Amino acid sequence: MGFILRLRFYGGFWITIPNKKRWKDTNHKLHTDGIEFRRRILVDGEPTVEIDFSSMHTRIIYHLKGIAYDEDPYLAVVKKYPEIDGKPVLRSHVKLTINIMLNFKKEDAVATIANEWNRNDENTTSMDHSFSSGLIDAICDVHMPIIDYMSSYQANKLMHLDSVIIEKVMLTMIEKYDSIALPVHDSVIVKKSDKHNLICAMEGAYEEVFQSMCEMKIVLGEKGQATIHEKITASSTGIDDEESTFEWRDRIDQLLNKEKDD
Repeated sequence: MGFILRLRFYGGFWITIPNKKRWKDTNHKLHTDGIEFRRRILVDGEPTVEIDFSSMHTRIIYHLKGIAYDEDPYLAVVKKYPEIDGKPVLRSHVKLTINIMLNFKKEDAVATIANEWNRNDENTTSMDHSFSSGLIDAICDVHMPIIDYMSSYQANKLMHLDSVIIEKVMLTMIEKYDSIALPVHDSVIVKKSDKHNLICAMEGAYEEVFQSMCEMKIVLGEKGQATIHEKITASSTGIDDEESTFEWRDRIDQLLNKEKDD
């Protein structure tokens, strides 16, 4: 199936670089003093920035159904169901659950979701089967328009589509801007001086495939600085053509100035 659909790009050394504060060594010993090494990657001696398509697969499903969707699909569940079984629902709960629902039937997903959550050393809370089952029901309620895509083994098809978009982004960066782009599944790393071009390339690639606007999450900051996540939605800025690139640049410059002030 993977060869037929042509899934994501793997093999780049930068994908496996540790990027978490909590990590395990080769002896499986847990450490809590980790450094986000991926943020320290340099290209031609220049600091880099990583830009991510926000909630990509859920948005792709909506766009495949011809439905415009502007909300954060994970937070939409949290807003309607802030608690399940008296326990708070986190955005990360919803993200994990949706990703697993795309690969498993509900009866298998319940245990898989709880097991995946509990074995992740990043998580400080536990999850039981009752909570994961309730979370599945909550997601089905909030995202009823796309429920037929859940529990239907669509993950490979979605990864194929996001790889098509990422490939277009990489080729645009090379052919149009003469710059290298390092893919990390549904995000891309470029030199910081190329961040404006990358935003345009990502927006253009997504719109070419789905005729819809996308939302991106920009991870700002150089080594030694805090990471800032900023969401930019093309439709909210009124930017709809390449001639408006300067508006993107003004927006990013504002964020960079904000980062320095903070």
